Amino acid sequence: MRFAFNHRPRPVAGPPAGATLVPEQRLGVWMLRRALHASAAGQWYRAEHVLARGQRAALIVFENATDAAALMLRFADGASELARLEHHGIVTPMDSGVTPHGKPFLVLPWVEARPLMSLTERLALRERLALLLQLCDALAHAHSEGLLLSELDPSLLWVRADGRLQLMGLHLSHEELPEPPHPALLVYASPERRQGAAPSSASEAYALGALLCELVHERAPDHHEASPEHDSVATRWPELSPQQRLSLEALVHKAASPLPEQRHASSEALGLDLRSWLAGESHSALQLTPMPIANSAPMPLDSGADEAAGATSWFWRFWRQITANEPR
Repeated sequence: MRFAFNHRPRPVAGPPAGATLVPEQRLGVWMLRRALHASAAGQWYRAEHVLARGQRAALIVFENATDAAALMLRFADGASELARLEHHGIVTPMDSGVTPHGKPFLVLPWVEARPLMSLTERLALRERLALLLQLCDALAHAHSEGLLLSELDPSLLWVRADGRLQLMGLHLSHEELPEPPHPALLVYASPERRQGAAPSSASEAYALGALLCELVHERAPDHHEASPEHDSVATRWPELSPQQRLSLEALVHKAASPLPEQRHASSEALGLDLRSWLAGESHSALQLTPMPIANSAPMPLDSGADEAAGATSWFWRFWRQITANEPR
């Protein structure tokens, strides 16, 4: 199987289509001030505490009852774990409630930030990868507290003016529950998750790999028969050297491999490779070798810019070999 990339339209600027509440409406001790963007889970608002003046918050109202029930139960069951999760890159819920229309909501501390995917057109490649590396580091901390990202919603990734990434941690859980992925987030769900498997370190790594694909190619991974050269790194980022392009192609393909044994085992492993690429060093995706062929030795992928043209051709022959048995 070969790689293609499935285009996902960029959000169009305009009033939030999912906003069902209005400014100055009160939800418990929270007063809504402004409707923000919508996510797969629901509609975000900026809110202020009625009693504690000056305390601002990001409030999300869930639109889908099933999704809301699962998230609210997860929040209730894991409140103690989330309370211990102190990391500058992770924002966790601090309050909850129900709107007059019966829709549950969660309240998170306010951060002056904007959704990542609304900013990508302004970001250079290295800035995009550095933000993804921040996410890998934040999830490594979550893992140390026994928490896993069950599914990835890019609209929950916010970027501060100082360049720090904030994960609005709605999908962090201490249990690997086999809940089906949200239909709007299937592009970030690994094949095994789509087939009913519970979240795992490998499925979390795939979600980040799919996001890496989108940040590099501005298209999400789609495992269908198509020419991988069509959306090559060389086309999107011509300023990279041939060696850098080949190295990044290898990294992207490993990160979003449909087979768990061929992708990164965890977000920590992906983070190590991202850090290495940004430093101009070799990484694990460059250590892959072709299927054994008689009387031939594996050719290193990072053999130098002068060999890049031949190496690129060899790389795709090699990639087709190791993915020949992938399910279609």
